[in-house]
Amino acid sequence: MGNTSSMLTQYDIEEVQVHCNHTFSQQEIVSLYQRFCQLDRSNGGFISADEFLSVPEFAVNPLSQRLLRMLYGLNFKEFVAFLSAFSPRASLHQKIEFIFKVYDSDSNGKVTFNDMLDVLRDLTGHFISEQEREQVLTDVLEEAGYTKDSLIVLADFVKVLGNSDLKLEVEVVLIGDSGVGKSNLLSRFTRNEFSLESKSTIGVEFATRSLNVDGKVIKAQIWDTAS
Repeated sequence: MGNTSSMLTQYDIEEVQVHCNHTFSQQEIVSLYQRFCQLDRSNGGFISADEFLSVPEFAVNPLSQRLLRMLYGLNFKEFVAFLSAFSPRASLHQKIEFIFKVYDSDSNGKVTFNDMLDVLRDLTGHFISEQEREQVLTDVLEEAGYTKDSLIVLADFVKVLGNSDLKLEVEVVLIGDSGVGKSNLLSRFTRNEFSLESKSTIGVEFATRSLNVDGKVIKAQIWDTAS
């Protein structure tokens, strides 16, 4: 399967299916192969960075450069294994392992505060300041029982994200004119507090609340902006 000019044999399909832990059906693997061949315009058996960036949805992804480092030089079998984390048949551990690899950019098996800050910087861009990013990340780490100096390994990711009680995590951004009450909505929802003398937000505030909805725990991460 190094060269995409040949068609997949039944043996090839079964081999790929085993390699991706059966997260894709045989028909899905055939469809992925057709898409792989369309992107591999040079017929070299792998998809180059320029070929990936020709996909508009990929090019505008804020993590595209980080994902490119993970995708570079992958043949079709490895490409399917990479995509397997997005399959509904993938286990929770497979999904967490993929997330860990996104943060572990140097592949040394450890994620530092700066590694996480880099990802947050990619995701937030110019919408919040560097100081605000560091504060948000520090708060999230402390909530999970870690500090800025902690070296996070895969087992830590599994411990935090693999909590069977946590079924869904939702991020909400409050946007509106200054002085209309966004901060009081946030404090009322997350802490059941309300103040008639609250001051306008400077920069951004962050708070969380976990809710039980139909027997499932949903964790809301809410950002209160100054705008």
